[in-house]
Amino acid sequence: MGISVSASTAIIFAGLLVVLGALYPVAANGFDRVATANSDLQDRHLETQNTDLEFVHAVYDDEANTLTVEVNNTGTVGLAIPETTLVVDNELVAVEGDDTAIDGDVGGDGDAETELWLPGETLQISVDVDGIDVSEGDRITVVTEYGVAAGGDLELGEGA
Repeated sequence: MGISVSASTAIIFAGLLVVLGALYPVAANGFDRVATANSDLQDRHLETQNTDLEFVHAVYDDEANTLTVEVNNTGTVGLAIPETTLVVDNELVAVEGDDTAIDGDVGGDGDAETELWLPGETLQISVDVDGIDVSEGDRITVVTEYGVAAGGDLELGEGA
């Protein structure tokens, strides 16, 4: 009975080492993924806290059926223009790349080619609002990729 107990104990311990050797990388990888996700969440939360907008104005031109909205990036984080959303009186308005400009007229003096809206810059969105009933006093809201929003009331402009 002497060697069989020692041999079976050694086999059990060797099996445990093999199982632990296979289990450790899986557990370490899982913990690493959780730590990375927590770090990404904290970074996103910090960027959300550092994002701030100032609504300048929203003017509707009835003759051209065009809504022009200007918003300042007063935070410390650069924002992605394609991830910025325009809401007119609780209706989502599609904003294309050529509908926006930074610090200038759409298609004019401003930079209409960029997709980055840096701190201190003014984003101008000029969209055609066919199919949306627009009137003075409607609520206009611009929402960033981080969910930070700024809004104001619509004013009637030229041709109204």
